[in-house]
Amino acid sequence: MAFSEKTVSEFGGWLQDEGFSPNIIKAFEENEVDGESFLLLNDTDISDIVKPLGARRKLIAKRDALIGVSKSASTNLVQDLGADLECRSQLEFQRTEEDSINGDEMDPEMSYLYEQEHDQDSVHANDNDSSNMPSSRDSTFPLTIVTSKDEHQHDNDEVKVKQEKAHAFSHFKKQLKDVPEPPLPVPFELPSNYPCEVMEELAQKRLSGRSRAKFYNSVCSAIYRFKAHPNEKELWHVQDQILKKYPFLSYTSNPGYLVEALKDKMKYIRNAKPRDRKTSGRATSIDSAEIQKKAKKEFQQFPRSPAPPSIPPGEDKASHTRHLNAMKLEEQKVAPDRSVLGPLMEKTFAFRRLEILEQPKPVKEIIQMYPSLKTTNQILMELNRIFNKEVVKQAQDAWTQVTPKIIEVASKEPHKILSVLYAEAKANSSSVESLTVLAMLMIVQLLPDTRTTVKPSRVIIFIPEYGDVSSEASAVEYPQPLIIIRGSATNPKEAYLICEKMVLSKVEVANIPLILFATYYVFNIQYCVGCTNVFSFLEVTFLNCPPPKRTKLKNFLSMLEHVL
Repeated sequence: MAFSEKTVSEFGGWLQDEGFSPNIIKAFEENEVDGESFLLLNDTDISDIVKPLGARRKLIAKRDALIGVSKSASTNLVQDLGADLECRSQLEFQRTEEDSINGDEMDPEMSYLYEQEHDQDSVHANDNDSSNMPSSRDSTFPLTIVTSKDEHQHDNDEVKVKQEKAHAFSHFKKQLKDVPEPPLPVPFELPSNYPCEVMEELAQKRLSGRSRAKFYNSVCSAIYRFKAHPNEKELWHVQDQILKKYPFLSYTSNPGYLVEALKDKMKYIRNAKPRDRKTSGRATSIDSAEIQKKAKKEFQQFPRSPAPPSIPPGEDKASHTRHLNAMKLEEQKVAPDRSVLGPLMEKTFAFRRLEILEQPKPVKEIIQMYPSLKTTNQILMELNRIFNKEVVKQAQDAWTQVTPKIIEVASKEPHKILSVLYAEAKANSSSVESLTVLAMLMIVQLLPDTRTTVKPSRVIIFIPEYGDVSSEASAVEYPQPLIIIRGSATNPKEAYLICEKMVLSKVEVANIPLILFATYYVFNIQYCVGCTNVFSFLEVTFLNCPPPKRTKLKNFLSMLEHVL
């Protein structure tokens, strides 16, 4: 067994065998020194543990012998090397002086061949006539042999030290690898949020090849947070959970195809993804340019929320649970008292915001915990809490100023739909509600994301004046927030906020842009495909923040600045 593998008790036995006193053995045991840590101790560490000078010097010598380093050998090596260098410098001077006297001028290669031949002749001459004294050039030969032996011994010492360290490190890695990972929770909870295109295709009960790969990546990332090396049984359990929730993904000819797909994806994630474990484990730090680029891209699709708030003094999990129970009791009343719910929403805000940001949840689940967030008033108040200032009033004023500018910019664009919208805006210029709806539709047409075509129905849907809002909401294919308007763009009667096929509440038509914007922020929802520019523009307008690096958005903002 290697010395570095000795435990604390085994190291104490080694000290006893070497003749050290019980007091010294006890001192090392109290400091939990084993074989590996003893090799890492320096002279100061040993002096702190061992007070008697004689025992201390013996221990230092033992340690140096174990790691293959001797002070006397290193001193002799330095002296031999210094003598060798001094002798070589003198000989070089003699050679240079001799060559200058003889007038020989050779190129480096010829000079080297000449010296080799000359040395061989000198050696043969010494072999034939032992009485001949070696010349000044030949005197370097035995000196070089001695120095080579010392260097070889030094190299062996270094190799021994490296081997000892490598063995200790491999032993540490083996111990680290042998630490069992915790099992996956049963039943395993699948992710609730996926990329937008995956969510849309799952709602349509189909998955394309690219969306399927993203789906597997999300599932395996959720597995990775618990376990980096799931076994076969656990992967089969995950497959059962997937098919239970999405039965259309079953494949009768190959029942275990999902397990194989998850295995391949887990290999990729282990090699490329930084460790992010819910349980304590072996943390690794892997910098991957591809992952950073992807994370940056995904971050741009989410609202740029400020940092979560700190927990107020006197509040903890227990008090948070009491506040939640009080809110639920109040919400069950026929006429809940808003003066009671308001302070409770303030007290639970810090914990609520941390939960939403750390682990995104479906809107339905958030509303079940906090029913007050279903109303537009509480959504707007939550927006003020997020930024810790009066954002709503500032946003309403900003929208009032920017609406005519949007209409003016749309009039200069050679676009058929924009021309129609501009004509309707001019005809209904006295209606604030109509101008708000038309300006919102214009933004969707003016600011689509690169290489995408956005339909206005991703943001606003129109139904007849007496149409059924609930049935229309259940038929929506997209989980992101949108507005259903009874009436038309020029004559909007009523507006409703829809999210995840649920009707949340009725909305004032003049506040449609602000309500949409606030819903994305409050529930931390990923922007819908093709509309990142639209909602980034609302961020810049409402929050007065610097625009992101998007060319189309920057050009549009510069056009608005030049509108009088």
